[in-house]
Amino acid sequence: MSEAKPNFKELIKHMATLFRKLNVNYDQSKYLFKMVRIRNKLKPNTQVKKKRNPLSIKETHDLIEAAYNKNSEHGLIIETLYATGSRNNEFCHIKIENIYFDEFKIHIKEGKGAKERFVPIPIELCKKIRLHISNHKAQTYLFETQRYDKYSTRRINEIVKYYGKIAIPNKRVFPHLIRHSLATHLRESGMPIDRISVILGHADSGVTERVYAKISFSTVNKDYQKIMSNDKPNTLSLIS
Repeated sequence: MSEAKPNFKELIKHMATLFRKLNVNYDQSKYLFKMVRIRNKLKPNTQVKKKRNPLSIKETHDLIEAAYNKNSEHGLIIETLYATGSRNNEFCHIKIENIYFDEFKIHIKEGKGAKERFVPIPIELCKKIRLHISNHKAQTYLFETQRYDKYSTRRINEIVKYYGKIAIPNKRVFPHLIRHSLATHLRESGMPIDRISVILGHADSGVTERVYAKISFSTVNKDYQKIMSNDKPNTLSLIS
């Protein structure tokens, strides 16, 4: 019999009230939680997470192609999701005004932890996106429903899962796996990890934060375009 999960609603409410009364700021709250963990001898779960098995370049190509064969917009959704390496929520919030066609980049404004970043996009994909916007008369977001609202993360997940079952029936495919696959493909193609971090918006350590300050977006974009270009031998060649 599995142990019931505790309901923290009342505890959170009580702590929030107490923090307000004592005027506890963000840094102080971090210190308080740290001391509580030490006093109660709480340690992180050391159980190894199940390793994600990324899509191969061929599997990624098959996934994108399967979507294009059935629905051109769905094909573009998956291709853009892959090329930007964006998180599902970030992807849904991309607006037309966030796309810099002349510079082949997209401004991600709804990043994790409220952090913004630029991500490069292949030149050929940029042309497809421009055509898509022209044909679909989108109002605000890059991809919109019939009511001119942004797609939900649930809907994007459904689309990816649907074409994943068609193209790669032996593997569970979901948006974050596509993001993980891009990172793997870029790394295998020779892009340095610090530049991949800029594209993915990782900020897990002080080292990564310092790297962000040192590397310009133009340098990252130059490496990215070189790898993603379909006129170079031994590259991803996914964007046609």
